[in-house]
Amino acid sequence: LDHTLAIVSAGFALSRRYPTAEVVLPAWAIQRAFHGNLETIPDVLCVDRAHGVLLAVEVDVGGEAPSLLLDKCVTLGAWLASWAGDVRPGIVVLTSGERRAASLAHRLGPALDARVGLAVQRLPKGISREVLGHFCRLFGTPLDDTARSDEPLG
Repeated sequence: LDHTLAIVSAGFALSRRYPTAEVVLPAWAIQRAFHGNLETIPDVLCVDRAHGVLLAVEVDVGGEAPSLLLDKCVTLGAWLASWAGDVRPGIVVLTSGERRAASLAHRLGPALDARVGLAVQRLPKGISREVLGHFCRLFGTPLDDTARSDEPLG
């Protein structure tokens, strides 16, 4: 459940950061769109050609061996680089714990295609407005309260 909630939260944050994006897709939609023909599927994919964005997000809740995650990210980076054209693609890895984040960044940086940007951050955990706000801040957009209404629809 934590993995799915993090995917949805990251997708929400990216949709707020890039409201004109052609796509912000979770893994299950990517799998359908590519008919399962990708070697590796990111947890979230954001494409916004107008702003030169090709970004894949990997959510690591700590249940996968680091070597498997590294292999997945290297394969994903190669695919992004081949597909990016003149846009610099990027991978954001959201992972559990500071030590795991530091270890992944240290090991993944040199292994990743040099054309692909990398950010490794600690995964916000929980279910609350504050956690959703943290996801939004990670992707450079505030969770704006001005459009919020607690009034019933009607």
